[in-house]
Amino acid sequence: MKYTSLILAASLAWTASASETSSIDVTISNIKASSGQIKFALFRGQENYDNNSSPALALTFPVDGDSLHIPLTDLPAGEYAIRVMHDENNNGKLDTNLLGMPTEQYGFSNNAGQFGPASFADARFNPAELTEMQIRLR
Repeated sequence: MKYTSLILAASLAWTASASETSSIDVTISNIKASSGQIKFALFRGQENYDNNSSPALALTFPVDGDSLHIPLTDLPAGEYAIRVMHDENNNGKLDTNLLGMPTEQYGFSNNAGQFGPASFADARFNPAELTEMQIRLR
C-alpha cells in the first residue's frame, strides 16, 4: 500500500499569540480512486459549519496515493470541524445517485456521519486536546 505524505504547513493567519495556538496532524486515508482531487475544509464554529460557508481553511490536493497527510499549525483555541470529499471527476461537487446517496468518497472529523452528513456536535474537536486526527473516507 502506497502512503503519500504531502508536506504542507498550512499556517493560518490569526491574531492570537503563539501560546494560544495549537497544531494537529490530519491524515486522510482510504482514498480509492487515483483520479480527481481531495477537497479539504476546516470550519471554526458551528454556524460556519452548518451553513457550509466561510471555512477557516479550504485546500485542494491532487490525488497521489491512498492517503494524504495535512499538518495544520497555528490554530487558535476553539471548536473546529472538518469536511473532506474526493472529487473524482473534478466537477467541484459531491456527486450522488438518484436516491441522493454519495457516489464519491467523503469524510468528516472524528469519522462522524455514519448515517448521513455529520452534525457539528459529532464532528467537532478542539485542537488543544489532540495532536493527530485520522479521517477515513467512505
